[in-house]
Amino acid sequence: MGKLTYITGGAKSGKTRFAQDQVLAGNFQSVAYLATQANDFKDQEIQRAIANHQASRPQSWQTVEAYQDLDQVIHQLDGTVQAVILDCVTLWLTNNLFHYWDQQAPEGDMDYETLSAQAIDQGESFLLAEMDKLLTAIDQSSLEVWMISNEVGASLVPSYALGRIFRNYQGVINQHIAQASNRAYWMVSGLSVRIK
Repeated sequence: MGKLTYITGGAKSGKTRFAQDQVLAGNFQSVAYLATQANDFKDQEIQRAIANHQASRPQSWQTVEAYQDLDQVIHQLDGTVQAVILDCVTLWLTNNLFHYWDQQAPEGDMDYETLSAQAIDQGESFLLAEMDKLLTAIDQSSLEVWMISNEVGASLVPSYALGRIFRNYQGVINQHIAQASNRAYWMVSGLSVRIK
């Protein structure tokens, strides 16, 4: 049975560093870093962030870049590594959601600011189903997994519809992961608080 540690907190609160420190303290012989960022961004800020993340982890760790079908990725990693850091759920959600919506409007004319209630419900159902597949794969594996996600609901309510939809999706997904986790931590300014 797999073991899941959930780490949440605000942006740049120390989530990744904390996960890496825990994995290093575990003295695992083999580790995979599962990066969910679709590396097709050209701006310097994203490129810098990716480079900094890569430089912060041991070169011996395997890096896997994926955001779709992560249940299959977990199945493939099971037996080849002992520990996995999945960083992060927020990017997984964003990339999967826009891919899903692009499939619903292949001509690229999706108006995200006027989504119907039905479309919003369908998006949430899709994300929950994908997360359930991932959580089941982790549970059925022999892996220890650290799953990192941003807490986005602690600030002002976004003034635009897509921002509110995203915030709500993220909150629902975070609750889902927290319920399934064996341990959970809240990060504040680089400090960890165990919440489960």
